[in-house]
Amino acid sequence: MQRVFAYAQALCLGALAKRSGTANYSYGGTVVSKLLKHTVNIKQMIKTIFFLFCISMLPVDLISQEMIKQKCYKKITGECLPKLEILKNSDGTYVIKEYNKDGSHKMIANSTKPDPDYLDGYVKFFSEEGVIESEGTYKKNSICCDWKIYNDKGELEREISYNISNDKVATSLVFPEKENLDSTYEEMPKFSKGGKEEFRNYVSRELFYPPLSAKNGIEGRVFIQFSIDKYGNVVKVKVVKGTDKDLDKEALRVIRNCPKWTPGYKEGEPVEVDFTFPIVFILN
Repeated sequence: MQRVFAYAQALCLGALAKRSGTANYSYGGTVVSKLLKHTVNIKQMIKTIFFLFCISMLPVDLISQEMIKQKCYKKITGECLPKLEILKNSDGTYVIKEYNKDGSHKMIANSTKPDPDYLDGYVKFFSEEGVIESEGTYKKNSICCDWKIYNDKGELEREISYNISNDKVATSLVFPEKENLDSTYEEMPKFSKGGKEEFRNYVSRELFYPPLSAKNGIEGRVFIQFSIDKYGNVVKVKVVKGTDKDLDKEALRVIRNCPKWTPGYKEGEPVEVDFTFPIVFILN
């Protein structure tokens, strides 16, 4: 059996080398002549091994992707005008493609999940005309690292490094006053990592400015409403007054990922308490 594998490997390598035009074929020819002396069953087994071995040696990018999801704007004469396509790579990752109505690209993203709202890899954003606007990296649905920003002609305009020095945002926090809720509240919820100031610090650390919003110079306040339930979990997170879809999305992400709090108490029992938290996005 070892000889069979060795012959199949040599034959496969010879075939691949022949295809590239860089091979010495003498060894492959010798192998073929030897294989012809074996029985029909052995030949068939070698063919199967040869095929599987060649497939395993192909680069990943030469192996076709599998379409696992598609959404259409409409169908013209039975053909889909794509709005969204999700393809699965052979390594288990995904390519997510969103399209404008004219068929041009809106987004091309790599991710570890087949979800257009969860990005984890290299991403490109395009304008409504299909011109590239920005490209860079997401890690676990968070913007990070270096991004390239392009002008309306698709020419590189600047590069942004997402770190504390140049993309953080100013934040302010509004906590409801005890008397405005109910005089029987004995204790308001507390951020488990250190109270109000540490909650502000947490938000400031976690927020990243969305590339499209940064590119378009969009600033503003996003008012987030959320509740701390009786177990200290952050629940019912929603935007009550937004300013830009990408800024809203980033604000929601950070609050939803917030660590647990110490719950509030009323009449000696933990209770759910509502908060409003305006996040102010300011470009430096």
